[in-house]
Amino acid sequence: MAVTLQIAFNSLAVKEFQIINPQVLPAEGEIVDFKWDDFITDPGELELLENNDQTFVCSIVFKSYTASDVKIMVVLHEEQEYNARLYNS
Repeated sequence: MAVTLQIAFNSLAVKEFQIINPQVLPAEGEIVDFKWDDFITDPGELELLENNDQTFVCSIVFKSYTASDVKIMVVLHEEQEYNARLYNS
């Protein structure tokens, strides 16, 4: 079974990227960290991410299941924004 994890950012001008068959799937509200250059090749985007000292929190947008594959889309929010949205709703 193939698993595709699609990752987008809520607040940064960074393109979405995919991880095929990730070893671990993030959970809703989980703090996540990546070795960005394993997944992103654009030098400008890498610099933006490396200079951003924010912690990212995962928000699961959708999950799709078939007999042969699973697709999961998550959005990474800066921790302050995620908490403000969570506690002010």
